[in-house]
Amino acid sequence: MSGCLKQIFISPENGGILLEKNSVKAVASKGLEGDRYFSRNDMDNFNAITFIEEKAANICRSRLGKNFDTSQFRRNLIVSGIDLNSLVGRKFRVGSAEILGYELCHPCRYLSDLLDADLLDGLKNIGGIRAKIVRSATIKTGDSVEIIHNESGSSK
Repeated sequence: MSGCLKQIFISPENGGILLEKNSVKAVASKGLEGDRYFSRNDMDNFNAITFIEEKAANICRSRLGKNFDTSQFRRNLIVSGIDLNSLVGRKFRVGSAEILGYELCHPCRYLSDLLDADLLDGLKNIGGIRAKIVRSATIKTGDSVEIIHNESGSSK
């Protein structure tokens, strides 16, 4: 199973506008350079990076009858062609960066209030995932998203 990185977003401050980038440095245990969750001191930054599937954004728009811009979902990386929910507890690559998916990223009341829509319902079970960067690399739109398999061929 493999997918593709479609869009990259960072926000320099909490609650700030998300800026679209063509590439960004993903730094192990710290996050995406320039993003609000980038940590210079926390060696175990579990808010490092968030993902959502392009398909999930479209499903949400359809469920709610709204035409949200992809940035409004406030996730860092928009991907297609891969089931993000299946990556929880697994290592995968985005380009050369190694990532560990660790939990589903359910929508929150803050996002619903921000968009004046019931995102809790619109993104139910498809809100994306939170992940930690394990190996640093610059990632860019168009990069592949692939599960890492161990030497026996099974996924980690």
